[in-house]
Amino acid sequence: MVALYDHIGLNYDTTRKADSEITRRLRNHLQVPNGSKVLDIACGTGNYTVALENTGLNMTGCDLSYEMLQQAISQIKNYKLGNRRCG
Repeated sequence: MVALYDHIGLNYDTTRKADSEITRRLRNHLQVPNGSKVLDIACGTGNYTVALENTGLNMTGCDLSYEMLQQAISQIKNYKLGNRRCG
């Protein structure tokens, strides 16, 4: 399964972006104060991880797919994803 997502990760963001309404709803649903540390498990390319970070949360993402994480890292170089994998 990881190999499949590594393959999908190569072009994933060409057709997918974080939706602002979904981001707003996720943020509201979390019900945590700004600055809270939140772990995004299975973050993929980090679209929603980054979007939620931009709402004031302290986000960390992890994913089994190395390629998906590489895409997330390339989206925002100073983001705290690092080069981590869960699993």
